[in-house]
Amino acid sequence: MFPPLQIYGLLIIKVFWALLYTGSTLPVCIAKKLQLPADDFRRHTYDAIAAEIEQIHSSFALCGKITSTVTDNDANFVKAFRMFQVDEDDAAEHNEDEIVFTDLHDVLREDSKTNERYILPPHHRCASHTLNLICTNDVIQFLTAKAACNAVCRSATGKCSALWSKVSRSTVASEILAEFSKRKLLVPATTRWNSFHDALSRVTDIPLVDLNQLCTHLDIRCMTEREYQLLKEYCKVLKPVCMALDILQGEDDCYYGTLQPTLEILMAKILALKEGLSNLMADLPDLIVQVSLYPVNNLISQ
Repeated sequence: MFPPLQIYGLLIIKVFWALLYTGSTLPVCIAKKLQLPADDFRRHTYDAIAAEIEQIHSSFALCGKITSTVTDNDANFVKAFRMFQVDEDDAAEHNEDEIVFTDLHDVLREDSKTNERYILPPHHRCASHTLNLICTNDVIQFLTAKAACNAVCRSATGKCSALWSKVSRSTVASEILAEFSKRKLLVPATTRWNSFHDALSRVTDIPLVDLNQLCTHLDIRCMTEREYQLLKEYCKVLKPVCMALDILQGEDDCYYGTLQPTLEILMAKILALKEGLSNLMADLPDLIVQVSLYPVNNLISQ
């Protein structure tokens, strides 16, 4: 994840004329120059963000040449574009050659607040960030909505957290782990959901009998079969999401045309996993597909 204070680090220009389709590196070079250090940008209100974005567009002579802009789902970003982006329907009604007359007297009488209006291109939310939010918000809400599922989920993840903590802080615990698993455990990072999935997958790769023996040696409560099954099914259902994120977050081979096929394949794979799931997780594939349909339909409509 980019630092939150580098407001343009996550703001990616999606199309520069035909440059994006001809393989030119100009958009990438400009995007790198648009990253701002923290000291240069202290106010993160929606109007300050809009002003800075418009200033950057003007500095690089990009005004009117950008078809759309992609950012994360931060509330200030979303509000900035909602308040100041160009209405595509209104823009299409006016011919490029049409002359528009403006009353100079009315313009000069406008107060300072009106003069601070900005013009931003159409806005799209980052698909990778949206998928991360689905996994961290919607899926967690699903797991905690049912009392029985919530209790099992909290107990299982709590035991995994205790296991990660001991193994990462103690060399003795790491040596004990080597007796039961040939692979080291991964510790989740707070900024990336993928790391949490990968860490749980590494735990569930250990057979339940060996895992409980390891927990006993480390003085951690043993994992029940129900908790172990829930973790296994969680990793199974969300593995396609993790793979899709790896594709969409790629730096070399991820293009604009990659998004829609990736999302459609993702939903097909998740729906194929419905059979064989326990009652606790049976509705999870439908939930993920339902909340993922919005960006796909939004993309197709455009």
